[in-house]
Order: sequence, then C-alpha cells, then structure tokens
Amino acid sequence: MIAGHSLLAARKSAAASYIVPCLAVTVALFGGLSLLEDVLQRSLLQEGGVIETISALLYVVAIAVLLPAFRAVWPFVTLLAVFSMREFDLDKQLFTEGLFKSRQFVGDTVPISERVVSLAILLVIVVSIVFVLARGLRGLPRRLREGDGVLLCVLLGSALAFTSKLADGFGRKLAEFGIIITEGVDLAALTYEEIGELGMALSFLIAAYAFIRLFNAEHVGHHTAEIME
Repeated sequence: MIAGHSLLAARKSAAASYIVPCLAVTVALFGGLSLLEDVLQRSLLQEGGVIETISALLYVVAIAVLLPAFRAVWPFVTLLAVFSMREFDLDKQLFTEGLFKSRQFVGDTVPISERVVSLAILLVIVVSIVFVLARGLRGLPRRLREGDGVLLCVLLGSALAFTSKLADGFGRKLAEFGIIITEGVDLAALTYEEIGELGMALSFLIAAYAFIRLFNAEHVGHHTAEIME
C-alpha cells in the first residue's frame, strides 16, 4: 500500500514535466508563424481557419480523454465543451443573437423557448465554473509545492487564455487612447491571440491526459488494496 502511494506521488511530480512541451509548442508555433509572409499568416489565423480548427479539435480530444472519469470531472468536461463550441463559433451559429450576447436575453428577436434553453445552458456553465474554482482552490498551496502537473497545466492554460484575450483587438483598444500601432505589431498581436488560444487548448489536453493517468493509477491502487485485504 505504501508503495502504491509512493508511485502515485511520483506520477504527480513527474506530471509537472508536461508543462514543458506545452510552452515549447506554443513558443515554437508563435515563432514559426511570425516568419511566414503576412498574407499566408493572416489566412492561417482567420476566423474558422486552420489554427482555430486545431484548437477546437484539441478540446474535443481532451473531452474524449476525460470521459472514463466523467462523473468525477463533469464540470471540467462542460467547460471544455464550451471552449470547443466557441472555437467552432457554435455559440453564434446555433443561437439567434449569440449565446453570450445580452441581446439573446432581452428584446423581442429571440423566441421564448430558445431564451429558456439559453438561460439553462448559462446556468450549467456558471455552476461548472463554481465547481471548478472550488476544486481548483482546494489545497492550492500544497499542490503548487508538490508540483502538481495537472494544476500547473491548467494554470498555464488559464494564463494563456487571459493574455490572448488582452491581445484580442489590440490595435482597436489602443486606438481608443489615441495610440496607433503598425500593421506588423497588429499582426503579431493577432498571432499571439490565436496561438495563445491554441496553447490554452493544448495545455488543457495535457492536463486531461495527466489527470486520467493519475485517476487510473489511483483506482488500480484501490483495487489492489481491496484484493490484498
């Protein structure tokens, strides 16, 4: 039993190394895209383009990885589904005004039935966020000290999400303060936005992979302990 706990602890610590490929791939993609011609670069970064499609598919793979542990991680799976839906623009295509637009819930352009469904989906999303935060903050200092790989990958993905959001419409935001940036800087900001979102998806996928390995190891350990008893 002691050996089983030691093995599990070792796997948690080893999982911290998963953050390295996340960073390496994200940096390499940003650098590689930046070397391309502007026209080709923008075509890859456009809405519904190659980069967004890859990001969406990474979320789908992450969901598939977590399905065996769905009952334990359904809030995370729910949020991954939302992220994938946004990358595929389904939040706009499947709803009259857009699931995350205030116009979806006010005015007379949206049928009552659709509005009720939209509210129900938002409620599930909010509940999922609350559960994710509650679980994520539990034992946070200890998990950081132990180098919990799942947590580190999730934190990296969250940081990339935050910074890529800052890069979204970077030129437009600065223009509001009278600051005009060059086309090259604007393209670099767009590149970072899309690659940051892809890095976020990759980080969550690797976090899902690290988690399911630990989940399976834990269940094998419990099963072995029951047999030995």
